[in-house]
Amino acid sequence: MKHFSLTVVVLFLATAAFGQPTPAKSYDDCAYWELIEQIRSYEDTLAFEQSAPDTLRGDYGLPVTDPGNLTKSYKLYRCAALLDTIDVLREELKFSRTSPPVVFRDSIVGVTGTAATFWGKWTSDGDTTITALWFAYGTTAGNLTDTAFVATIPATANTAFSASVSTLTAGTTYYVAAFARNAKGTASSDTLSFDTFQCGLSSWDYQSYTYPTVQIGTQCWFQSNLQASAYRDGTPIQNNLNASAWSSTTAGASSVQGEGGLGEATNLATYGRLYNWYATTDARGLCPTGWSVPDSADWVTLITFLGGPSVAGGKLKASPPPWDGTNSSGFNALDGGNREPNGDLLYKGYLGGFWSTTDTGSTAKYFYVTNASNGVATFAGAKTYGYSIRCIKD
Repeated sequence: MKHFSLTVVVLFLATAAFGQPTPAKSYDDCAYWELIEQIRSYEDTLAFEQSAPDTLRGDYGLPVTDPGNLTKSYKLYRCAALLDTIDVLREELKFSRTSPPVVFRDSIVGVTGTAATFWGKWTSDGDTTITALWFAYGTTAGNLTDTAFVATIPATANTAFSASVSTLTAGTTYYVAAFARNAKGTASSDTLSFDTFQCGLSSWDYQSYTYPTVQIGTQCWFQSNLQASAYRDGTPIQNNLNASAWSSTTAGASSVQGEGGLGEATNLATYGRLYNWYATTDARGLCPTGWSVPDSADWVTLITFLGGPSVAGGKLKASPPPWDGTNSSGFNALDGGNREPNGDLLYKGYLGGFWSTTDTGSTAKYFYVTNASNGVATFAGAKTYGYSIRCIKD
């Protein structure tokens, strides 16, 4: 009689001794026929779903005859073949039941004039491995042209992932969405918009002076008072005017606290220049290209963003020891005083005043903050006052 390996399973089409001594051994315990029928059913289902020929089905048994009883036939079922087929079917079934992942964008942080960091999470991997995560962004909501891939894909759901970009354009609205891909497909989150800061640079060089910049709300401001002695085109601004000349001129002019004295250079470096209103509207430009002297609407926007005129002053003023504000805005206003229409230089250490370009006829609007007050006041005064200038980005 022929002997078979221990790795095979013999299934009788009918219970038989197959040359074994009595009592006869039953091979019905494992119900192999039922297993095979289930496998074939899965194969047929897959073939139907995939609209492909039934290529998976194979013959799991080999015909075997008993030399001692030629009237009976059997089939030899190979366990390895069954297990391999089951594994294939398991993977096929798993894939047929998977879906694209579910992903959503969480937040956008670290926004500057040129950079931002995007955060997102995936809540479902679709029952198969996520192979890529990325953010797509652009300046049009329906056309996200640029991508930032996530370096490390989280292994578990609801774990935050991020990607950073540093090539954005200042003062621009961007749109961003998160994307995830698995073997089943690609999914995207909803789209979020954000604005890059107007301040593309942390400082600005102009006429041999470096001006730090500060983003306050949607506006970008010089963080120190203008010191320019010439217009944008290089034409000098008249200065060192005596009291009579100062009070009578209708052309742009500038002055410095302590002008003509030993303290002039120090005051210039600390407080900048004081300009009459005519300098602020001169067609040759007082601020650098891309910047302007603010109008009254610009000042109102700033003050409103900081909580209104009753509290904005404390947020604008420098904190001690230079002055008595909190400077929570970063504006760093200083008490540089002014030059009166009669030519007197006054109020250094008490008042910080700033011109707007808004003309009110024989007067023009300026804004000021003072000691021991959290308020900001606006006033329409003579155009021959001398006040500080803060440039605002166009």
